[in-house]
Amino acid sequence: MQADSDNSLYDLRKPSPNGKRVAELVWQDEYSQGNFTYALVLDGIDLAGRDFVDACAWSDDGRYFAIGEIPSGTNPRDGRFVALVIDVEQQRVCILAHPAGLGLLPEHFAGAQLVCRVWQNGAEWTTDTASLQEWLGL
Repeated sequence: MQADSDNSLYDLRKPSPNGKRVAELVWQDEYSQGNFTYALVLDGIDLAGRDFVDACAWSDDGRYFAIGEIPSGTNPRDGRFVALVIDVEQQRVCILAHPAGLGLLPEHFAGAQLVCRVWQNGAEWTTDTASLQEWLGL
């Protein structure tokens, strides 16, 4: 995926902590002043057809990458983000949605715990990667 040369300054490169993997967020659009949507190329795998925001985090070992996704058919201004957790080693994804339908934005990993921020109220929400069960292939 190649970004328009005029907008490539908005592209983001997020290397894993161990330096073995990289997530490339390729600028797509500005949905409100200073807030952008991105396409994602993760360790050479293009996750085409999905829209992401720049809220993302790598696990310390570089196995998991979590990123805020804008679900298809929703307006990003509504904040109904889901957290997409990608197991890079197994090439699979798990979509995390807040039980009350609130938006989740990944912030960081604390060991095996993914820490997200709830978009609407700023509360912290966590889950353990070992407890994730509904995996889909990339």
